[in-house]
Amino acid sequence: MDYTLSKEKIAGHELLDRLLPGNDEPVINWTQLTKLMSNDEDFIKDVVEGWLVDNPAAMDALTKAVKANKFDEMFAFAHKIKGSAETVRGDLLAQAASLFETAVEERKLEDIKITFAVVQKEFEKFKSFLSRSDWMEIAKNKTKELI
Repeated sequence: MDYTLSKEKIAGHELLDRLLPGNDEPVINWTQLTKLMSNDEDFIKDVVEGWLVDNPAAMDALTKAVKANKFDEMFAFAHKIKGSAETVRGDLLAQAASLFETAVEERKLEDIKITFAVVQKEFEKFKSFLSRSDWMEIAKNKTKELI
C-alpha cells in the first residue's frame, strides 16, 4: 500500500487539507493543556515526557498492524494514540487518529491508507515538536500569536 499524501487524494477533507505541508497551525493547544493540567508546568513536563516514552511503541505497533491488515489491532493502537494525544492536547494528531479509527471501523481500505498517512505525518510532527528542549516556550508564544 502507498501511504503517501497528495492533494488529489485528500481533496474535500477539511481536516486532511489542514494537515498538508505548509500548515502553520499550532502543534499543541497550550491554552487547553494548561487548563486541563491546572497550570502546573512541572506536571505538564512529566506528562509529556511520559508521552514521548510510551507512544513511539504504539505507533510502531500501529504500523505493523496496518501492514498486516489486522483491523482490531489497528483500531486499538489508533485509539491509544488518539487518547494520549488528547491528554497532551495534540488536537490535530487526535483528530487524525479519530478519522483513522472511523476508516478502520468501516473497513474502507482507501480511507485507511489516506488517514494512516496523515496519522504518521502528524505523529512525527508532534513527537518532533515535543522532543525539542524549547517546545513549551514555542507553544506559549504560538498561543499568544493567535489571541
